[in-house]
Amino acid sequence: MKSLIKVLVGILFIAFLVVSTQFLMLYMDDLRAGERKQYLDSKAKEIVAGMSTRNKIGQVIHLAIPGKTMDTIAIQEMKSIHPGGIIHFGKNFGTPSEIKKLNQDLQNLASKEGIPPLLISTDQEGGRVFRVREKVAQYPGAMAMGQTNDPDLGHQVGFVTSYDLNQLGVNFLLAPSLDVNNNPDNPVINTRSFGSDVQRVNTVAGAYEKGARLGGAIPVIKHFPGHGDTNVDSHLGLPVINKTLEELEELELIPFRNAIQSGAPVVMTAHILYPKIDDRYPTTLSKILLDDILRKRLGFEGVVITDAMEMHAISKNYQKEKPGVKALLAGADILLLTSWGESSSGLYKELEEAEKNGMFQTPSGNRLDEAVFRQIRLKLEYGVYTNNGISVIQNDNLASKMKEDRTYRENLYKEYTKDPEFVFHTTKKTIRSYPTSLDPKSIILDNTAAFLKRTHYIREWTSNKGKNLPLTSISQSLKNKNIQNIILDVYTQKEFAYASKLAKSHPDKKFILLYPGTPFITLPQEANITILLSFSITVDSYRSLVAVLFDDEIIPRLDLILKE
Repeated sequence: MKSLIKVLVGILFIAFLVVSTQFLMLYMDDLRAGERKQYLDSKAKEIVAGMSTRNKIGQVIHLAIPGKTMDTIAIQEMKSIHPGGIIHFGKNFGTPSEIKKLNQDLQNLASKEGIPPLLISTDQEGGRVFRVREKVAQYPGAMAMGQTNDPDLGHQVGFVTSYDLNQLGVNFLLAPSLDVNNNPDNPVINTRSFGSDVQRVNTVAGAYEKGARLGGAIPVIKHFPGHGDTNVDSHLGLPVINKTLEELEELELIPFRNAIQSGAPVVMTAHILYPKIDDRYPTTLSKILLDDILRKRLGFEGVVITDAMEMHAISKNYQKEKPGVKALLAGADILLLTSWGESSSGLYKELEEAEKNGMFQTPSGNRLDEAVFRQIRLKLEYGVYTNNGISVIQNDNLASKMKEDRTYRENLYKEYTKDPEFVFHTTKKTIRSYPTSLDPKSIILDNTAAFLKRTHYIREWTSNKGKNLPLTSISQSLKNKNIQNIILDVYTQKEFAYASKLAKSHPDKKFILLYPGTPFITLPQEANITILLSFSITVDSYRSLVAVLFDDEIIPRLDLILKE
């Protein structure tokens, strides 16, 4: 009995040591994290205190440049505005070496001009929104990823996209969209959303954001408080959503709240008017939405960036009200422009005049200083200073954490990309079938005729020993009783109409349509038509629409709110 008691006491003692050690480790981690936070706060304040008013005003402006090189316009913009960041579009991206050189030239000029290192951004969402086409994994878009409902896949896509961009000098990723596309008439978000239901967006987009945060380029969750339930494109007009705050909290705000709680560092605003919350100003200009709701109610302490200020929702409706000043006073920290010249100089003068007139002085402090502090702190924490050779980090704890993160990042990237066809295999998992699931085993080459027009489809089909026929011979195949399946690729409403006409005329045949576009159009409803959707126009999306027909796994049914 005594020996048994000794054994039990020994087990309890070991358990106590294990629990105590784990508790101590967690406690020490918290202490180190607290020390890093305190250091970042103090260092950012120190840097801001040493900045000129000119640099502070420039810091809150992010702008675009015309081309792939540091031309005279780009140099002039850098020297006159002293921007905090540059946004790139497809026109700015050449070969990988050209991209790296452009970004390094921008950072070098910033250093020469005494400007803090730049946040260099782009919209690399995947699918129909991708800017860089080389040396960055060409994943399918958000809606394709959301259909898998797989957070591990979301994490991988966010991480690899972020890592690849960062290697090219793009350190600011304007993704993911947390918009719940529950309105099938939405003209602007559409397939850029991870789905029509909040659970899917919350799970997959949330995982994407976490992965992207680890990848090296700072992710941006957008478009707060949600652009999914609009039927107006804010590039062209002002969307209005007549929802109360309580209604937003039941749907649109859920992914934002969860991402913020998990540490999302940056939020982009939507140019949307919510008259039941603020009947005068859209989110970008609304202190109620940005300060009372985003900051206080959701507890967001990070950086707020506006959507492009030239978009007509703002420029056509609020230009007389000095929208740049209004946005900063509402709670924005970065004013995004997608142009240069008159746009950037006009915005700079607007902010300069407001600063001279004391408009940024508020009871809680100076809003310009506060905005600059948040951006400088972000640049310090995510290594934007360090990666550009600026040795301002003088804290062993933070330096050690950055080194650990780099090692982890490199190892995880190797793990995710060890399969040379990793993007293709990921993309195949995203293909969906409408209106029902499809068993590929029902597609036998001997009883199937394919009439594919697009190159990537043809290559994938013939590489699997399928025979592709000219469309001129389709009448002959339709008369052949041995042919049970007809495969066509479609992209336009006209091509869908042609397929529908054939299906109605030949109810004994099964028609399989390969479609890479948006599902929010009028889809054929004939009982003998099955549509395979990829939601994306990447090369691997085209390939996957064909490749899944040669797999053994059932292609799942599409899960979205579609047009009636």
